[in-house]
Amino acid sequence: MPQPILAVGVDPAKRLHRAVAVLFPDQVILDVALPNACDAVANLDDRLTELANQHGAELVYGLEDHRRYGRLFCQVLTERGRELRVVNPLWTSRQRAFYG
Repeated sequence: MPQPILAVGVDPAKRLHRAVAVLFPDQVILDVALPNACDAVANLDDRLTELANQHGAELVYGLEDHRRYGRLFCQVLTERGRELRVVNPLWTSRQRAFYG
């Protein structure tokens, strides 16, 4: 059986980021807002690492960033050696329109 995936979608904003963690394919296990600060991102990463370990899952971050508000988020996670994928906002908008 393949290793489960804990996918974390991040929607960055100027003051508050929104992060939703989904145990693939459809179990939401965390939905939080966090300030745009290094320590908040690091604390979230620690919390998500613990959740991933509890579920035996691989932790993968997806960041939808089109105004560079997620730059700090990317820096902190990259320094921590996390797998981070930048998601094109146009693609998510089309997916949202398709699925409603």
